[in-house]
Amino acid sequence: MTDEKQNNQEKEQNSNVNQISNGEPSPSPGAEKETSSKPGTEKETSSKLGTEEENGSKNEVSRPLDTEEENGSKKEEKGLYADRYSSKAKYWNPFGKEEHEKSKDPNQFYTKEKSKYSDLPKQLLEKWIERNQTEIKTLEQQYGDLTEEIENLSEEKTESNSLTEQRRIQKKLDRCSREREETREKLEQFEKDLSELNEELRKRKSNKENNKGTDCNNWSEEVEKITAQSLFADDDPIKNTILYVATFFPGLNPQDFKRVVSLLLADRTKTIFIKESITTEEEKTQVKETKQEKQLTEIWQESFEQSDGYFHNCHLRVIRQNGVQGIYFTIPTLRDDFLTYFEQQQPLYLEEQLQKTQRLDLLLDVSDDVATKAIDVAVKASVDYPSSYAESWLIELFLKIDREDKRRINPLLVRLSNLIYRLQIEPDYSRAKDIAQSFLESLMLVENLMSPENRSRTFDIVQYLIDKHLRSGSLGIQPAKKLLTWLKKLLDQENWEKKNTDLQADIYSLLDRLLWQSGFYDYIYDFLGILSEWLPQPNAVLEKYSPSNKSALLLLFAYCNDTVFIWNSRLEWYGEWPSIYPLFAPLKNQDDSYTSNKFDAELDILFSWLFHSSSQKELALINVFKSLDLDDINPLEEIGRFIAEWLVILRGFDGAEPEKEVANLIEDMARSIISNTSRSLKSELSDFWTSLTEEYLEQAAKYNESGDRKSQKQFTARRKILRDFKKKFRALQKEMKAAK
Repeated sequence: MTDEKQNNQEKEQNSNVNQISNGEPSPSPGAEKETSSKPGTEKETSSKLGTEEENGSKNEVSRPLDTEEENGSKKEEKGLYADRYSSKAKYWNPFGKEEHEKSKDPNQFYTKEKSKYSDLPKQLLEKWIERNQTEIKTLEQQYGDLTEEIENLSEEKTESNSLTEQRRIQKKLDRCSREREETREKLEQFEKDLSELNEELRKRKSNKENNKGTDCNNWSEEVEKITAQSLFADDDPIKNTILYVATFFPGLNPQDFKRVVSLLLADRTKTIFIKESITTEEEKTQVKETKQEKQLTEIWQESFEQSDGYFHNCHLRVIRQNGVQGIYFTIPTLRDDFLTYFEQQQPLYLEEQLQKTQRLDLLLDVSDDVATKAIDVAVKASVDYPSSYAESWLIELFLKIDREDKRRINPLLVRLSNLIYRLQIEPDYSRAKDIAQSFLESLMLVENLMSPENRSRTFDIVQYLIDKHLRSGSLGIQPAKKLLTWLKKLLDQENWEKKNTDLQADIYSLLDRLLWQSGFYDYIYDFLGILSEWLPQPNAVLEKYSPSNKSALLLLFAYCNDTVFIWNSRLEWYGEWPSIYPLFAPLKNQDDSYTSNKFDAELDILFSWLFHSSSQKELALINVFKSLDLDDINPLEEIGRFIAEWLVILRGFDGAEPEKEVANLIEDMARSIISNTSRSLKSELSDFWTSLTEEYLEQAAKYNESGDRKSQKQFTARRKILRDFKKKFRALQKEMKAAK
């Protein structure tokens, strides 16, 4: 190759992706010292709200850009793409807004113990188990009905002598077979989800038993004598309130327990009789009894000094569990007894207490434990009194959160988000399907709420909800889809000429965060599967591309662009199976094996998206790049580079034959690429890979001359891997063509 040609190629190499990359993420703390070691702990993703267990702490980490001068000495460590992804690159949001809160620390991709259920409360795990069990029964019935119908149709076809009738029956058979296969796949997924949920719950119960500190000695004799009805006293509001709090706020520490009881008793008085001695005019002493109104909170406070006070009379005690103090009934069955008693025999009292609890806004309490229990109470109240717990109440909470100290806003948004999520998944809640949409739509209609800051908070709630739903497995697909459909309408609602670019940019940033989050937690194909509906129709012209069309086309491309760069900064992760690369991590069985053809649907989502074509059989991305004045970028070549790098991520640099799982996955990738590209695209792609092997050869020669044997070996391995793939690719093309 001539010097002029080589210089031109190097210039092109340095310019193409510089215009579209997000810039380089700075290494995580300590990364320079630990470049060869894997991080061993899981960190929360780019979700700004996080989980309720984290108390809503906001992960607003900036993404500093390293300058080329500062990192020039580290280019060799960063690998092949050090020059292609420079700090001069633009973080490209199609609506022109730069992102400042994105963390793409490669450490966050790795964890040996990652579980999408590990940070969820036990109550939610139990609810998901119930929902999965119900869905499995329904699917089993559907599968059986379809099997019976197929058998009947097969017999009918055999007995028919008419070719026309046989063709008609065959069409029904084909339809039933497809439906049965889809039902079988859904059934397998729900059974897998159920198995994982049961295993997580089993671990929780096992840990609880191991750490159980409750002393239940000799309570069996008491239970025969003590019942909820015997303890509840109509004439003692303090005792009844204590019993209500112990029932609906179980396990509070003594300080929180006393405070919640005091809040519920506030502004209430009780008439007491006070005896006092007086001296008459005749100098005789008499005892006079007078009435006096006394605050219930004062009586409650005074009871703390009595050894046989309310705690003893209500059969409560402080118990330490897992090192934490909490107030529980001394008789474990009493709480369930009171739950039933309040609902069935004291419904008016219960309604009054629930309404008081609502007015106290305990969701905003300084105690996380109180707030968590308050969410449980609110969910229960929503089921029984839906008119009092509609979206207007949620909006009031949102407004109150906005008036809180800025340091508390994010933790409080987590609580509000968790409440909405709990309402959505509550099977007995009559408005569960609409509560989130109604709340969010109401927020967006109130103009004074839609400041950039409040819009950001609203989208944080949306991100939290979608993440929660998608983590719940198959049952979460539909509610997540509804939220994304709402976002799509919001993104496309205005005319392109009169667009609100800030709103659109915020929605794109939200989608980007969700995509990264889905990659961290192995549900990326669930998310992409829903979002694939945003892609433009093949016959749509560029002028008709909606904002959601453009967002979808750019989103996955940018994600591949960034993740390839991040992996190239961690070459020690190459060649591992199972791979932790986010697009490959979900493509494995529970035993970490790979079953050929099992993950065709996931691979088709990936490659049909990247190679999504216009009516002219060219990549739809070309039209988007032109609209963004990025028409000097060749998206097909960039996708070709992604695929070439993915091959090395899977195979590594040791030159050995790939493991069976890796070989099968690479073959399935090739088949999916062939199935999702036109003849012309396949030809262009093959030609590009040929030029890329030449580029690898030149790079290897250059490093050989400089004495850098390590880099020379890496580029030699890249060339061999890509050539092997090209050979396999051509052979599969012929095989698949012949099969047609």
